[in-house]
Amino acid sequence: INLYVKLKKKTSFIYIPSLRDVSGDIFGQSFASLLNKKVFEEIYPQQAGGTPTGYRQIKNFLSEYKRELRDIANRDLLESVRNNIPIPVSQEISFDVNIDESEILKWSLERIKIIRPARSGQSVDMLDMGTGVLSSLSLAILFTNRVATEPEKLSIIAIEEPEAFVHPHYQRSLFGRLLRNVGQNHLLVSTHSPAIIDRQSIRNIAIVTRKDSAEGSKIWQAEDISNANEEIFSTHANFQNSELFFSDLVIFVEGNSEKFVLTQLFDKLPAGIKELFSGISIIDVGSNTHYGPFMRLLKSFGKSGKGFPIKWLVFTDRDSIQPGYDQPLVRALRESGYSHLDYNQINALLNTPFRDESEGLAKVRQINIILKQAKCFVSLADLEYSLLTNLNFSEVKRHWRREAAADLIPGDLPTRLDLALSYIGSKGLHLTQEPTATGKKPFIHAKIIKWTKLNDISDILKDFLE
Repeated sequence: INLYVKLKKKTSFIYIPSLRDVSGDIFGQSFASLLNKKVFEEIYPQQAGGTPTGYRQIKNFLSEYKRELRDIANRDLLESVRNNIPIPVSQEISFDVNIDESEILKWSLERIKIIRPARSGQSVDMLDMGTGVLSSLSLAILFTNRVATEPEKLSIIAIEEPEAFVHPHYQRSLFGRLLRNVGQNHLLVSTHSPAIIDRQSIRNIAIVTRKDSAEGSKIWQAEDISNANEEIFSTHANFQNSELFFSDLVIFVEGNSEKFVLTQLFDKLPAGIKELFSGISIIDVGSNTHYGPFMRLLKSFGKSGKGFPIKWLVFTDRDSIQPGYDQPLVRALRESGYSHLDYNQINALLNTPFRDESEGLAKVRQINIILKQAKCFVSLADLEYSLLTNLNFSEVKRHWRREAAADLIPGDLPTRLDLALSYIGSKGLHLTQEPTATGKKPFIHAKIIKWTKLNDISDILKDFLE
């Protein structure tokens, strides 16, 4: 209890809400308090210290002003008053002016307002500024006032959604200024903006969930994350990748093609099913060698207990686990705590070339059963190989001819399926042939899925959706 009392005396908790209305009482009181603290107390003499220059100037001006008023009143008004007194008055009367310097200061402070100069030369009143500007301005006034009110105390400053109504580019700038100005105080921010957290250390981020009032809120933070992993993830952190903290499910893919294709694939789902995919973020990690840091990151958050709200899935080409390659996914899985998986069985299934697509699909399905424990899904070959099938090839060729004639896509798609697969960038079922990849472009891959009926997509993509 003594410790609590001491902490309370030396610590202040400052709460700044998300709805920051500049026309409301909270803003008005904070602005007045800040003006009183920063202007009135700077000018008006306190108990200790010398007389401020500003106060001397106001006092001199006011003394001259009162003298002028008194002289005018006594000269021009006093004689008329005397003449209209109905009874004789023996006492001498005169006018005096009683204005206190503090009254002038307070009156002046009440008339200070915030404006923005306009190109026309006219000033724009605060209430006519944009909502984002007003929200930021209100935040700045509230923040500055609360910190200035009790400077001797250590403050815990809690801010709800500093990004409210602010452009993402300026969200970073706004938050950066808050961090620079917080000093020795502690800043606690709730946010729904990837732009706010994409420059933050993983150690400073907490995910808060709340299912119902009975269960209450739960906080998830990264545990046992090494400096090396933190550095690696920070290297890949950006606005898009930071979406993972706000997702129900994160799908990690190698590059833009996978991201575009899966996005287009989800858009083709029926309305009722599509709603299930609304909380999904597809994160392009840049290479199949970059899965590890992201997997370890989410696993470190999940160590806080059962029920971690963010699920994840890795979608990758077969060369990520193929013997004879570096097997980067296998390495990432081992480093992420999945050493118990039957990697020998995976190697045995892949050590001999597939005789045909049917055998390959059967073996890859067995592999995906093993990898399901580690939340990974491997394609039959590469992404491009999964795009064209005997079912959709004729339809794709028809659309291709039409768009090529309009110069919307490059070149002519070969009329043979195997050559067409090579043309869009596939290495083939055995990942051995060198593609003639004029059509290896993410936007083309997305178009192919767009042109394909859902029932005509490849079996491996159907497996993935299931």
